[in-house]
Order: sequence, then C-alpha cells, then structure tokens
Amino acid sequence: MTRSHPLVAGFALLATVLALLVIGAVTTAGYLVSVQAYRMGRGTLEANGALYAAESGLAASLTNWADVWVADLAPGGETVLPVRTLGGGDAYEVRIQRTDDGRSAALQSYLIHSYGRARGIPGSARHVSLAVKVHWPVRVCCSAAATVLHRATIEGVSALVLPDASEPSCGLFATVAALSMGPGAPVELLAGEAAIEGDPSIRVDPSLADVAPWADLGGGLSYEDLAAQATVELAGGSSLGEIGPRRAGGDRCAAGDPRNWGAPLEPGHACATHFPIVHALGDLRVSGPGSGQGVLLVDGDLTMDEGFEFFGPVLVRGAARLSGEGTRLRGALVAGELWVAGAGGGVGVVRYDPCAVRRGLVGSGVVRARPLAGLPWMELFR
Repeated sequence: MTRSHPLVAGFALLATVLALLVIGAVTTAGYLVSVQAYRMGRGTLEANGALYAAESGLAASLTNWADVWVADLAPGGETVLPVRTLGGGDAYEVRIQRTDDGRSAALQSYLIHSYGRARGIPGSARHVSLAVKVHWPVRVCCSAAATVLHRATIEGVSALVLPDASEPSCGLFATVAALSMGPGAPVELLAGEAAIEGDPSIRVDPSLADVAPWADLGGGLSYEDLAAQATVELAGGSSLGEIGPRRAGGDRCAAGDPRNWGAPLEPGHACATHFPIVHALGDLRVSGPGSGQGVLLVDGDLTMDEGFEFFGPVLVRGAARLSGEGTRLRGALVAGELWVAGAGGGVGVVRYDPCAVRRGLVGSGVVRARPLAGLPWMELFR
C-alpha cells in the first residue's frame, strides 16, 4: 500500500481551508455589495420621492394660488401652509415669503419654499424654492372706486364712497380716489344727498383722454385679455334676473349655470369659491333680487337695478347705469360713462372694496403667481 507524504496531505488541507476562506470572502463581499446596492437604490428612491413631493408643493402653490396666498402678508413676512401628504406617503410643507418692499401696488414678489419628505423618513428630505411675481391690473384694482372716461352723473340718495381706514386693505397697498375722471369730463350731482366721498374724492387722470385704459389695464393685461378668459359668455342685449348660487346635486356647485355667479353673501355655500369671469358681448341688464361675484365685462352698456349686488371688478366699455333700492357694486368700476340714482342706504351705490376686488381677480385666475424669467427654480442644500 502506498502512503502519501505528510507534506502533501498538509498542503491539501491548507488548500482546502484557503479555498473556503476565498469562497467565504467572495460570498461576504457579494452580500455586502448587494446590501449596499439595495441601500443606495432605496436612498435614491426615497430622495426622488422627497424631490417629487417638494416639486408637488411648488406646483400646488402655483395652481391653487387663490387658496394659498395670504392677502395681508406684509413685505418681509412669511406664512407656513399645513403639511400635505401624497398618496404614496410622501409629504410636503410650503413656506411663502414676501420679498418686495411694498411700495408698488402693481407688482408683488414672493419666494416659495417647499420641503419634501419621503414617507416620513427623517433623513430623506429635499428643499426646493421658486421665485414668483404677481402683477396687478392697477387700473382695475387700485386706482379708484369708479374710473370714468367721459361723464359721471349722480342723483338721488346715491354716493361713490371709499372704505374707512379701519377696514382691511387685503394686500392692495395703494391710495385710491372715489372717482377718477378723464380731463375735462363733467361730473354732475343732481340732488342734495348725492355725494362723492373720499380723499381724494375726485382725481383727474390725463391717460383717460384716449382708449389707453382698455388697451392697458396694468399688469400686462388688456380688456381683450380678460375677455379671452371668460367662463360665462352672454349675448348682447341679455336681460338676467334671479342671479345667485346654484347646486348641482348634493353639495356641488353648478359652476356651468350662466346665472350662477358665486355666493358672495353665503360663505358656507358650495359656490362661495366660484368666481366666474362674465363677458357680455353687447348691452346687459341684471336685475335683483340677486347677487354675484368675480369679474364682470360688458362690451356695451350695463344696467343694474332692483336691488342687484355685485362684488368684484366691473369693466363697461359703454355706460354703466345703477339704480333702485339696494342696488350696489362693492369692488371697483371702470366705465365709459356712469349714471347712478336711487337709495344707497348710507353705504354707497358704488363702494370701493379692496377685498372684493382681490377675491374677484385672484379667485377667477386673472391674477396669479408667475415664475420670474431666467432661473427662478433652485434646490437648496444644508
């Protein structure tokens, strides 16, 4: 019988042990690499989820600017919106800073910060920011209770009035007049109780001598731009009554009904946030009882009577005629001519209401936040 040399047997044992060590090392390395790859993949997935959540916060803020914007946010101020959770569990929180100095009524600027977090994991967070601007059509929002190109006639117990200083400005920082007129345009007060109340009560605006107000309302907007955004279009010569909020089954607002102009007098109504842009292609008559809100555009003459109330900006290419007990416009009016008569009840037939103007312009989407030109978006790292 042949016996192996002891050195050969020892070498075989050593080789076996070394092979096992190598196999173990390779297996361990493979495991560690796979674990690391899993962690990296999960981290990338969570980071992407956090970035998606942060981007969703920016998009939601721009889309729902009417809901997120705080009207009385002072220059340099900041507001924090509630945390929102997305379907997959990712969440975002939005902070909005006002960055302008508040000197201009036509332009406001903001910096929107959005913090995204993946499924509530503390380490998976992303922070993105977007610089935006808000242009206001100053001719509509911030000039006067009534801006009239050619003639204004006030009779009966009627008035053009401004709110007192104790009422909120709703973010519209400007000095307005009760009545802004073109140069040489006559103003007639035909009764002892007819009044124009404000400081200043009447302002002469040389730019009203031509068609400039319709071509440039401020904020890069014209009358035609507003008409192109109309959500309710009425034929010329229309005469409407019983205008008011309407539901479409359950508690949904019937936004498609041409007589549904929102619910300015019912804050809890389903149509309280419905702000249509109503465009009449010619003359329009609206009679009470009834009320509406939003933006009203009339290519011809407007007649409001029998107690109808409107809240928001009104633009009339022809003559605006308001009469009757309880007929009131709370907001701002721009018209070729103005005639008001009847019982104002001590609060004025035309009353400048900056909050109604803001709600109408922002709620209808006429005024919205727009990203600055250039590179408004950035991701911030700690």
